[in-house]
Amino acid sequence: MPFLINDQCVECGLCPPSCPFEAIAVVDGKHKIDEAACVGCTKCVPVCPVSAIVPK
Repeated sequence: MPFLINDQCVECGLCPPSCPFEAIAVVDGKHKIDEAACVGCTKCVPVCPVSAIVPK
């Protein structure tokens, strides 16, 4: 199940390095998860300090 980053994101930058599939990038100044690359491994979820990474 792919995940997404909601509006609670504070752009801290902790999530991209946590993704072993490089599915998280900054697009237009906001962190976004590439649905095609996200395999739902959840490694990024506990890294987010504001719980902005949620299942789609």
